[in-house]
Amino acid sequence: MANKFKYNKTGAEANSIFKGNWAINNTPVNSGGGPSSVTSFYHGASVPVAGYTIYNNGTVFTATNDTQLLGKVAQLGGDTGSVNAALQWLKSQANCVVLNKDFPNIVTDNLSLHLDPSNISSFVDSQPIVNLLYSSGAYNLISGAGDIYGNCTKTDLGGGKFRFVNNGNGGSTIRVYTNQADLIAGATYTCSVYFENLYGSLSIDWCDVGITGTNSSTSPSGRLGGYSSRATYDGPYYFLDINLSTRGEVTLFNPQVENGSSVTAFVNGTRTQNTVWTDTSKSGLTFNSYGSQTPFTTLGGASAFQFNDSGYWACTSNFNLVDLAGDCTIIMWIYNTDVPHNSRRTIFQKNGTSYQSYEQEIAVTWEAGTELSWYSRYADYDYASTPVVDIGWTMMGIKMSTGKGSPCRTGFYSKNGGAWTNNYFCRSNNPIVPADAIIIGSGYAGTVQQGAIGMVMCYNKMLSDAEILQNFNATKSTYGL
Repeated sequence: MANKFKYNKTGAEANSIFKGNWAINNTPVNSGGGPSSVTSFYHGASVPVAGYTIYNNGTVFTATNDTQLLGKVAQLGGDTGSVNAALQWLKSQANCVVLNKDFPNIVTDNLSLHLDPSNISSFVDSQPIVNLLYSSGAYNLISGAGDIYGNCTKTDLGGGKFRFVNNGNGGSTIRVYTNQADLIAGATYTCSVYFENLYGSLSIDWCDVGITGTNSSTSPSGRLGGYSSRATYDGPYYFLDINLSTRGEVTLFNPQVENGSSVTAFVNGTRTQNTVWTDTSKSGLTFNSYGSQTPFTTLGGASAFQFNDSGYWACTSNFNLVDLAGDCTIIMWIYNTDVPHNSRRTIFQKNGTSYQSYEQEIAVTWEAGTELSWYSRYADYDYASTPVVDIGWTMMGIKMSTGKGSPCRTGFYSKNGGAWTNNYFCRSNNPIVPADAIIIGSGYAGTVQQGAIGMVMCYNKMLSDAEILQNFNATKSTYGL
């Protein structure tokens, strides 16, 4: 269900995420809050499939495709050089919010950091790729009569969308060609296409070879996508086939063929790399990429940054707004690809100033056995560990009581929303020395080599059992759980 929105926020709105001049209430529609005449919150618009919802100065606009998005941004006076440029421009405007998904019903009280690579309010996907359909001049071939064969008629709906109707005399194939010269023998390619208003069934293949991934559907709308390869791309083999069942109907748009084995956001041409990850909590922090950028990819159906033994993210200003010396909670969605790991590496820390990071506010290490260990306070530092991070996606939570004074600090972990468990060893009675920069994916033990990171949340308080379960239930569907 769509979020609720308030323009000209005060910053004190409950159950809200803040962006520029906007407060975004993420509780379920029709739950609490009171009438709009009192709260100034109004129901937002649902985000279209493969589209966007744009809020501007108290008004709302939905764009069902990239063409409509660019048209709206042009009306607002923004950058329309590309879809990526338009989205980045919308992100930079205090009076605008752009969404490709609703904010989940996570706990917002004392939320000091919220990073979500699947939400374009946080990260605009710009993994460098070339859509080979466009680069070969073939993007519009989905509308060409020569690319339809067998029992099918076509209607141009405008905006890059085309309606295909099967006549009942057998299945239909809509074929879209790349430029054969662009293909490398034996290379893997990922194919995808968006669809809506489907009746019957739809499937895709690459050069008459099966696709690994979401290769078929009977759902009314969505996106098919996956990867495949051929030993050679000679003869006639340089095409994406979209197959429609007998008596089926479907609207198709945004086809893409790209090098590699990950489905990325659609681009009508070429996309360069984005190096900024934006916090959507009240803190409004900015994380920049360092090293060789962690690839933006899709794992287990969820958007993520894949660790590569070089790249990491760091926030070097206003990091004090995330107070991990006091009562605090850290939550990370982590994708594990292997057991055991090659070596222990730091996945999250606040940089040490007078001492090592693990001797100040916090340092979290992804151990070779795939469990997490974390450390805090100088001299005889405190420490604790979690259970292993499962293969695939796991939500791991860590919380600690304040360490700003001399009394013992307490610490707990939660796995996949389970009740908090205390296995923290307090050895230090030294008050914490405040740390500085927040780093994700690297630190004192080195840069993470494998696996990936999804959503990251921090709180300037200790979440309860009910609150950590709420966060898990609100986000688990994103991660296929």
